[in-house]
Amino acid sequence: MNCKEVLEEMLLNAPGENSPQAAAHVRGCEACAIELASLRSTMALLDEWTAPEPSPYFDSKLRARLKSEAEPVRGWQRWLSPISGWKPAMAVALGAVMVVGLNVYKDSQSIVPPPPTVIQPGSAVSDLQKLDKNQDLYASFDLLDDDEDVNP
Repeated sequence: MNCKEVLEEMLLNAPGENSPQAAAHVRGCEACAIELASLRSTMALLDEWTAPEPSPYFDSKLRARLKSEAEPVRGWQRWLSPISGWKPAMAVALGAVMVVGLNVYKDSQSIVPPPPTVIQPGSAVSDLQKLDKNQDLYASFDLLDDDEDVNP
């Protein structure tokens, strides 16, 4: 085994529980032996260490602090909460307005008004327009109202 494999095995297993090949390597390699001794001394210090006891009022202080904290806003309401500063909701709304506005602008640019119609004299349309303009004049003609004089 090489030094790298032995170091990995030392870190994965508890000191002293290494394979026979790793133990043989440690006996022959001074750097690995120093590393194993350092690891054993660190583990011994950690075994002696005890965690300090919390104060007797720790639980009651923690509960009071948790009650005083504001409940976090979750889901879609987070976008509208004043804590976030309305920034996400405003960004989405502005983006939607821009997309709709650009689509409306693009559609209005693609609409081309039809070319003006040229009315030629003597066509049915020009005759109807003349009748509309001069309706009062033609209504006073008695000749237009009498169908009796016309021979088929």
